[in-house]
Amino acid sequence: MPRVSPEHTAARRRLILEAARAVFARKGTRAATIEDICAEAGISAGGIYTHFPSKAAIREALHAEARAANRRFPEAIRAAPDPLAAMRDMAGAMFGLLDAPELQADHRMSLQMHADAVTDPELAASYAEVHVDMVQAIRGILDEAVAGGRLPATLDTEYLAWTLVALYQGARVQKLLVPSLDTARLGQMVRVLLAGVLGG
Repeated sequence: MPRVSPEHTAARRRLILEAARAVFARKGTRAATIEDICAEAGISAGGIYTHFPSKAAIREALHAEARAANRRFPEAIRAAPDPLAAMRDMAGAMFGLLDAPELQADHRMSLQMHADAVTDPELAASYAEVHVDMVQAIRGILDEAVAGGRLPATLDTEYLAWTLVALYQGARVQKLLVPSLDTARLGQMVRVLLAGVLGG
Protein backbone atom coordinates (compact mmCIF):
# COMPACT_ATOMS: atom_id res chain seq x y z
CA MET A 1 0.00 0.00 0.00
CA PRO A 2 1.55 3.35 -1.04
CA ARG A 3 2.44 5.76 1.74
CA VAL A 4 0.37 8.90 1.97
CA SER A 5 2.48 12.03 2.23
CA PRO A 6 1.96 14.54 5.06
CA GLU A 7 1.15 17.12 2.39
CA HIS A 8 -1.64 14.95 1.00
CA THR A 9 -3.02 14.32 4.49
CA ALA A 10 -2.98 18.05 5.30
CA ALA A 11 -4.66 18.90 1.99
CA ARG A 12 -7.38 16.30 2.53
CA ARG A 13 -8.06 17.53 6.08
CA ARG A 14 -8.27 21.09 4.75
CA LEU A 15 -10.74 19.98 2.06
CA ILE A 16 -12.94 18.33 4.68
CA LEU A 17 -12.83 21.29 7.05
CA GLU A 18 -13.67 23.79 4.32
CA ALA A 19 -16.54 21.58 3.15
CA ALA A 20 -17.81 21.33 6.73
CA ARG A 21 -17.52 25.10 7.13
CA ALA A 22 -19.72 25.62 4.07
CA VAL A 23 -22.28 23.01 5.16
CA PHE A 24 -22.41 24.28 8.75
CA ALA A 25 -22.91 27.82 7.41
CA ARG A 26 -25.94 26.68 5.40
CA LYS A 27 -27.54 24.19 7.77
CA GLY A 28 -26.03 24.60 11.22
CA THR A 29 -24.07 21.89 12.96
CA ARG A 30 -27.04 19.98 14.34
CA ALA A 31 -28.86 19.57 11.03
CA ALA A 32 -25.72 18.92 8.99
CA THR A 33 -24.73 15.30 8.40
CA ILE A 34 -21.53 13.55 7.43
CA GLU A 35 -23.25 12.78 4.11
CA ASP A 36 -23.75 16.52 3.53
CA ILE A 37 -20.04 17.10 4.14
CA CYS A 38 -19.15 14.20 1.82
CA ALA A 39 -21.25 15.71 -0.97
CA GLU A 40 -19.72 19.15 -0.46
CA ALA A 41 -16.16 17.79 -0.44
CA GLY A 42 -16.75 15.27 -3.23
CA ILE A 43 -15.35 12.36 -1.22
CA SER A 44 -16.71 9.23 0.44
CA ALA A 45 -17.63 8.84 4.08
CA GLY A 46 -14.61 6.59 4.46
CA GLY A 47 -12.43 9.43 3.21
CA ILE A 48 -13.77 11.62 6.00
CA TYR A 49 -13.55 9.00 8.74
CA THR A 50 -9.91 8.39 7.86
CA HIS A 51 -9.20 11.88 9.18
CA PHE A 52 -12.06 12.60 11.60
CA PRO A 53 -13.90 9.97 13.66
CA SER A 54 -17.12 11.99 13.90
CA LYS A 55 -18.92 15.20 13.05
CA ALA A 56 -18.10 16.39 16.57
CA ALA A 57 -14.39 15.95 15.83
CA ILE A 58 -14.74 18.09 12.71
CA ARG A 59 -16.55 20.73 14.73
CA GLU A 60 -13.81 20.68 17.37
CA ALA A 61 -11.12 21.08 14.70
CA LEU A 62 -12.91 24.18 13.43
CA HIS A 63 -13.07 25.49 17.00
CA ALA A 64 -9.35 24.87 17.41
CA GLU A 65 -8.74 26.99 14.32
CA ALA A 66 -10.94 29.75 15.75
CA ARG A 67 -9.00 29.72 19.00
CA ALA A 68 -5.70 29.90 17.10
CA ALA A 69 -6.99 32.85 15.06
CA ASN A 70 -8.14 34.58 18.23
CA ARG A 71 -4.66 34.26 19.72
CA ARG A 72 -3.10 36.03 16.73
CA PHE A 73 -5.08 39.20 17.44
CA PRO A 74 -3.64 39.93 20.93
CA GLU A 75 -0.20 38.69 19.86
CA ALA A 76 -0.11 41.26 17.06
CA ILE A 77 -1.26 44.00 19.44
CA ARG A 78 1.44 43.15 21.98
CA ALA A 79 4.10 43.23 19.26
CA ALA A 80 3.14 46.77 18.21
CA PRO A 81 5.15 49.80 19.41
CA ASP A 82 1.96 51.25 20.94
CA PRO A 83 -0.35 48.38 21.99
CA LEU A 84 -3.29 50.62 22.89
CA ALA A 85 -3.23 52.41 19.53
CA ALA A 86 -2.89 49.04 17.82
CA MET A 87 -5.89 47.68 19.73
CA ARG A 88 -7.99 50.67 18.69
CA ASP A 89 -6.98 50.46 15.03
CA MET A 90 -7.12 46.67 14.72
CA ALA A 91 -10.51 46.46 16.44
CA GLY A 92 -11.86 49.01 13.97
CA ALA A 93 -10.33 47.13 11.05
CA MET A 94 -11.95 43.87 12.16
CA PHE A 95 -15.38 45.42 11.63
CA GLY A 96 -14.40 46.32 8.08
CA LEU A 97 -13.61 42.65 7.45
CA LEU A 98 -17.26 41.77 7.98
CA ASP A 99 -17.68 42.64 4.29
CA ALA A 100 -14.83 40.41 3.06
CA PRO A 101 -16.32 37.89 0.58
CA GLU A 102 -13.87 35.16 1.60
CA LEU A 103 -15.07 35.36 5.22
CA GLN A 104 -18.83 35.19 4.64
CA ALA A 105 -19.07 31.41 5.04
CA ASP A 106 -17.06 31.65 8.25
CA HIS A 107 -19.37 34.35 9.65
CA ARG A 108 -22.47 32.35 8.75
CA MET A 109 -21.05 29.15 10.19
CA SER A 110 -20.13 30.87 13.44
CA LEU A 111 -23.58 32.38 13.87
CA GLN A 112 -25.31 29.10 12.97
CA MET A 113 -23.17 27.36 15.58
CA HIS A 114 -23.96 30.04 18.16
CA ALA A 115 -27.66 29.42 17.51
CA ASP A 116 -27.16 25.66 17.87
CA ALA A 117 -25.32 26.27 21.14
CA VAL A 118 -28.52 27.58 22.75
CA THR A 119 -29.81 23.99 22.96
CA ASP A 120 -26.50 22.10 22.86
CA PRO A 121 -24.62 22.31 26.19
CA GLU A 122 -21.45 20.76 24.77
CA LEU A 123 -21.31 23.25 21.91
CA ALA A 124 -22.16 26.10 24.30
CA ALA A 125 -19.23 25.13 26.53
CA SER A 126 -16.90 25.01 23.55
CA TYR A 127 -17.98 28.47 22.36
CA ALA A 128 -17.73 29.85 25.88
CA GLU A 129 -14.11 28.71 25.95
CA VAL A 130 -13.37 30.55 22.69
CA HIS A 131 -14.95 33.75 24.01
CA VAL A 132 -13.31 33.56 27.42
CA ASP A 133 -9.91 33.02 25.78
CA MET A 134 -10.36 36.17 23.71
CA VAL A 135 -11.64 38.22 26.65
CA GLN A 136 -8.73 37.15 28.83
CA ALA A 137 -6.23 38.02 26.11
CA ILE A 138 -7.71 41.50 25.60
CA ARG A 139 -8.00 42.05 29.34
CA GLY A 140 -4.34 41.12 29.78
CA ILE A 141 -3.30 43.89 27.40
CA LEU A 142 -5.56 46.39 29.16
CA ASP A 143 -4.26 45.33 32.59
CA GLU A 144 -0.69 45.90 31.41
CA ALA A 145 -1.67 49.42 30.31
CA VAL A 146 -3.27 50.08 33.71
CA ALA A 147 -0.14 48.82 35.48
CA GLY A 148 1.98 51.10 33.29
CA GLY A 149 -0.12 54.15 34.15
CA ARG A 150 -1.57 54.57 30.64
CA LEU A 151 -5.12 53.74 31.71
CA PRO A 152 -6.91 54.63 34.97
CA ALA A 153 -6.76 52.11 37.78
CA THR A 154 -10.56 52.33 38.09
CA LEU A 155 -11.11 50.97 34.56
CA ASP A 156 -13.09 47.72 34.55
CA THR A 157 -10.77 45.93 32.15
CA GLU A 158 -12.65 42.63 32.31
CA TYR A 159 -15.94 44.10 31.19
CA LEU A 160 -14.37 46.43 28.66
CA ALA A 161 -12.95 43.28 27.07
CA TRP A 162 -16.36 41.59 27.17
CA THR A 163 -17.92 44.71 25.64
CA LEU A 164 -15.51 44.62 22.70
CA VAL A 165 -16.25 40.96 22.03
CA ALA A 166 -20.00 41.61 22.32
CA LEU A 167 -19.80 44.56 19.91
CA TYR A 168 -18.09 42.40 17.30
CA GLN A 169 -20.49 39.48 17.67
CA GLY A 170 -23.46 41.83 17.49
CA ALA A 171 -22.10 43.49 14.37
CA ARG A 172 -21.76 40.09 12.69
CA VAL A 173 -25.44 39.38 13.35
CA GLN A 174 -26.52 42.80 12.10
CA LYS A 175 -24.45 42.50 8.91
CA LEU A 176 -26.14 39.20 8.03
CA LEU A 177 -29.60 40.60 8.78
CA VAL A 178 -28.97 43.97 7.09
CA PRO A 179 -26.49 43.33 4.24
CA SER A 180 -26.45 47.02 3.29
CA LEU A 181 -24.88 47.92 6.64
CA ASP A 182 -21.70 49.94 6.07
CA THR A 183 -19.13 48.07 8.12
CA ALA A 184 -16.41 50.62 7.34
CA ARG A 185 -18.49 53.23 9.16
CA LEU A 186 -19.05 50.78 12.01
CA GLY A 187 -15.30 50.38 12.23
CA GLN A 188 -14.89 54.16 12.36
CA MET A 189 -17.33 54.39 15.27
CA VAL A 190 -15.49 51.63 17.12
CA ARG A 191 -12.27 53.62 16.75
CA VAL A 192 -14.04 56.72 18.09
CA LEU A 193 -15.43 54.80 21.08
CA LEU A 194 -12.08 53.21 21.87
CA ALA A 195 -10.26 56.53 21.49
CA GLY A 196 -12.50 57.87 24.24
CA VAL A 197 -11.56 55.00 26.55
CA LEU A 198 -8.00 54.20 25.52
CA GLY A 199 -6.88 57.65 24.39
CA GLY A 200 -5.70 58.75 21.00
